[in-house]
Amino acid sequence: MRRQLCVLLLLCLPYSLTAAEIRDSVDAETGWRVYTAQAGRTTMRVVPAAGFNVYSIEHAGRELLKIPKKLSELPGFMYGTPLLYPSPNRVRDAQFTFSGRKYKFEANNDAHFLHGLVHNVPWRVTGTRVEPHQAAIDAELEFAAGTEIFKLFPHEHTLRVTVTVTDGAVRWDYTVENPTGQAPVPFGFALHPWFLYQGERKDTFLTIPATHWMEAKELLPTGKLVELAGTKFDARKPKSLAGFVIDDVYFGMRPDAPTVIDFRDRRVKISLAASADFTHLVVYTPENEDWFCVENQTCSTDAHNLHRRGLNKESNLLIVPPGKSHSGHAEFRFEDGRKHKFSKWEPYIQKFEEQDRRRPPAKGGTVFVGSSSILFWDLPKYFPNRMLINRGFGGSVMLESLYFADRIVLPYAPRTIVVYAGDNDISRDQTAETVADDFRRFAAKVHAQLPETRIIYIAIKPSLKRWTLYPEMARANDLIAKMADGDERIVFADIATPMLGDDGKPKPELFIKDGLHLSDAGYRLWASIIDPLLGETK
Repeated sequence: MRRQLCVLLLLCLPYSLTAAEIRDSVDAETGWRVYTAQAGRTTMRVVPAAGFNVYSIEHAGRELLKIPKKLSELPGFMYGTPLLYPSPNRVRDAQFTFSGRKYKFEANNDAHFLHGLVHNVPWRVTGTRVEPHQAAIDAELEFAAGTEIFKLFPHEHTLRVTVTVTDGAVRWDYTVENPTGQAPVPFGFALHPWFLYQGERKDTFLTIPATHWMEAKELLPTGKLVELAGTKFDARKPKSLAGFVIDDVYFGMRPDAPTVIDFRDRRVKISLAASADFTHLVVYTPENEDWFCVENQTCSTDAHNLHRRGLNKESNLLIVPPGKSHSGHAEFRFEDGRKHKFSKWEPYIQKFEEQDRRRPPAKGGTVFVGSSSILFWDLPKYFPNRMLINRGFGGSVMLESLYFADRIVLPYAPRTIVVYAGDNDISRDQTAETVADDFRRFAAKVHAQLPETRIIYIAIKPSLKRWTLYPEMARANDLIAKMADGDERIVFADIATPMLGDDGKPKPELFIKDGLHLSDAGYRLWASIIDPLLGETK
């Protein structure tokens, strides 16, 4: 259900790409409410019942976070962006003492306690707001007498978090309120994002504008600060993650110097900025994984125990006296070097949505999506015994089918999706690798929500008009065919080979006069190949 659309589309006024909205839905398996907030090209999804975890962030159609296969797997700290409080990262021997009081937790990392108390408990949403260029969700967690989290951290207080999406950024604002407490609240707050590699690890560069590395033994800081110059941890200048395998704490972060993740082979950047209280950064880059973690923290790992030793600067443990509060923020900012403009398609996408409101299609069927070859395909004529949904929009590229999938593909929960895209991409100087990567991300997006759905990719066709471009198109076909070989849910439909004549060139009778779009004979050829692949899907 769309709860609020803040930018109205008035007659004769163009659609604003930065229009913001919040939608909510209920996960069928868990019954949890999922909030989806979007502003322009940036979309986030958050589940209050699973630790108020922003578990998905998409920018320009690109998923940036490691997401669970099932939402029931989300509680904890292995997916999305878990919130860590009041003890980010490890607590030595799962205990600490503060102001004469001993706090003890159940060990969950060998003998130690990892990542705090709030990532696997339900939060209460206190409000949502949609403004012309941003959407925000407010939530709170009360440490109240009688709750499990209070038993472990017995301070009556409230942690409030607002997460806001704008076009190109997601921001967390937190406040720790201690209005009626009888004792100060000692805490740290952190974000633990699980970032996906967007391209090759060797082409992923990290810039960390810290001043020191924290010496550690068995992943626990000793309290000694080491200047970065001359150490393997020095990433003050961009450092490739190839061979850079660490799980360490940095100190000396500043609000005017964000950490930068640069996926150079994908022309994508993420900047991690934060308020002055976020003095520490944890970086975790294990080998042979498709993810890594860069964690803004207001304190050191094992901060409470370091503070007890008098290491106030090194730990940066924050303390809120009775009757007071403390606030801070952290923000992820996104840049996409392709600078793709999606707004031109908005009238077409809205037309599809209006059709769906007037006459909702049945779920579990087959959706055709892609460029003009889909748009102009009279599906009832060529597939007379099937109920099919046509969501082609002419002139589009693979990235746009990916970007709009949430609105014109996934809502129908199709058993089968037929895709034709890539033709226009190559004609606009995109590489075969880019087309294949965009399709890979399309398939990943579909299968994250519909793991059993079959995707039939129609090969990029050889045409008279674009024949000189066909070698690059053929490379894209080969890359996607190999992808299909490794995933039984993906089918590569080779319509290209039978479109070539004995001379190895496109058959003219398969095209209309423009030499690009299909004639009746061309569509009949395609249908003869696609129809058997649809099986018994109706």
